[in-house]
Amino acid sequence: MIDCNIYFKKSLFIVGEIGGNDIMKHMVKYKTVTELREIVPFMVEAITNITNVCFIAIKFWNDYFTKL
Repeated sequence: MIDCNIYFKKSLFIVGEIGGNDIMKHMVKYKTVTELREIVPFMVEAITNITNVCFIAIKFWNDYFTKL
């Protein structure tokens, strides 16, 4: 049986709408797993950034409408 830690370190997870299309688009463009792995950190950073922006916007609007 494969050690879970090793297995998950080599796995690619696509969760929800953010990221799935980005990964699939690049899987067609890049031919090897090695090439795809090179761009994954940039995708993770972009997904993190947009998630943070969404969280800040939701918090702002929630605070704004709570004060009305």
